[in-house]
Amino acid sequence: YMANIRAAASEAKKTYNAYESNGVLKTKKTFSIPVFTGMPGADLTNNDLFLETSPVLKSSSQTTESIVLDWSKVRGATGYQVYKYNSSSEKFEKLTNVTGLTYEDKTLTPAKTAIYKVRAYKKHSDGTYSYSAYSNKFYGAAKPTKPGTLSQVSVSESAVKLKWSSVTCTGYQLYRATGSTYTKIATITDNTYTDTAVTSGKTYKYKVRAYKKNGSKTTYGPWSDMRSYKLPR
Repeated sequence: YMANIRAAASEAKKTYNAYESNGVLKTKKTFSIPVFTGMPGADLTNNDLFLETSPVLKSSSQTTESIVLDWSKVRGATGYQVYKYNSSSEKFEKLTNVTGLTYEDKTLTPAKTAIYKVRAYKKHSDGTYSYSAYSNKFYGAAKPTKPGTLSQVSVSESAVKLKWSSVTCTGYQLYRATGSTYTKIATITDNTYTDTAVTSGKTYKYKVRAYKKNGSKTTYGPWSDMRSYKLPR
């Protein structure tokens, strides 16, 4: 590990000269090598780094019923074990073993949070296994489903009251347009909204989507069908 490629030779020469100057060059010497107890019988060559390394777990995509998990590679790993938290047993349970760096869980409920973790494993020539530390816990969720039909409750010269069928989610985002560009006008938890920032005689288009919040991460569901309303003069 030394940067000086002559270090071994120079250090050996210093040791030799020290032994010689102290008259102990030909004296019998005993070297003590520590041996640790409780070590596994497997060949642990280059395994110390593996045991200290853990995958970094994240998600790349979601649908309304599934989530794709990705994680970083651990050098020397034979494969990876994927775990999911079971709220009934209150513990993580293994879903599967995979050899790649991705796994799709297709058993999710729309907008319901699931918790995962991953660890790498290494199979040795004698059939024993070593395991890395667990990854970070990842809180993921499938997308919320599409909100039901968006319709007006009432339309007047100064307001449009909208309503849509509710879905399981954290809340909704409502967007509006007078041309081709939509702008978000509200983030709400209810499935009704009254838009009063309107002008009589104008036509307004609306669409809404549900979202699910997991900590700092937000997952958005598909858009509702667009609805267009013209205000009376």
